[in-house]
Amino acid sequence: MLENLKNNSDKFVKFFVLFVLSTFATNACSFNVSTAALEEVKTCTEVPENQPCASDISQFEKTTPKIFVTSNLKYAPEGTKIKIDWKYLGGGSVKATDIDSITLETKSDTKFVYSYLSAPTSGWPDGDYEIVLSINTDNSKPVHKQFSISKPKS
Repeated sequence: MLENLKNNSDKFVKFFVLFVLSTFATNACSFNVSTAALEEVKTCTEVPENQPCASDISQFEKTTPKIFVTSNLKYAPEGTKIKIDWKYLGGGSVKATDIDSITLETKSDTKFVYSYLSAPTSGWPDGDYEIVLSINTDNSKPVHKQFSISKPKS
């Protein structure tokens, strides 16, 4: 009888250890960790061909036709997903709102990412804006870039 109890106990311990290890392995595989990083986030009015913004602008006029955001991308393997959210933070009597959101997927030779918004027909509303760039991994923190729109100076 004592021998049966010991055998059952050994089987239980082996089963429990196997269960814990398989649970850990299953959960560990669900993490998406990467060394990819977004650096030198800039906003500008034009992007040279195959290059990021040459300079960083934080104040745009209401009549600016397009606003670009670029960021250097480091250590990102092919297939890395980058989400770019454009937000209006509000100004005057206009409420804050999400403007647009896109997701890009990198290729093997991707060195930087960019996005742009064209001005609305009536021009940009005055106020503050934010662009949030995030890499679709568990260990990446979103990068926030703010800019503002003001009426042209007379």
